Amino acid sequence: MKDINQLKNKAEWIVQSRNKEIRINIDKDEIDWNKTFNFIMLKNEELNLETTTKNMKRRSYRVKNFLEELPTLEMINKRNNNEEDNTCMRCKMDNENWNHIWECENNTITLYDIVQENIQKNIENLKKKNIYINEEIWKERITNIIRKIYD
Repeated sequence: MKDINQLKNKAEWIVQSRNKEIRINIDKDEIDWNKTFNFIMLKNEELNLETTTKNMKRRSYRVKNFLEELPTLEMINKRNNNEEDNTCMRCKMDNENWNHIWECENNTITLYDIVQENIQKNIENLKKKNIYINEEIWKERITNIIRKIYD
């Protein structure tokens, strides 16, 4: 019964109009669904199965980010049927949409900073598991891969 309910919930979720892009690309190997689910559900971070307000908010943020539905000006105005200006409040140059919040030159934290922080977290997690790597080479390789993706 549990499996049937899970399949029903997945089917209802995937047919929502907001998930059109995911539905179109679901058969491609672009998304590792198991890792995505584990990341969103905090499976690798939470030892406790108890739901708290804090981890509920973190999961909610991760789902919204994954679906590109963070509350940007563009999203808020669209949701409220406003035809207000969507211009970014920081740079006052481009529309504030999901891509722009990560790319805005006036962000105090850059994508590079986020990547470097997460690389360091991964290194620390590996150390906890007694797995040691050449940190500088690892950081350089990951940074180069990311640069290739965005170039």
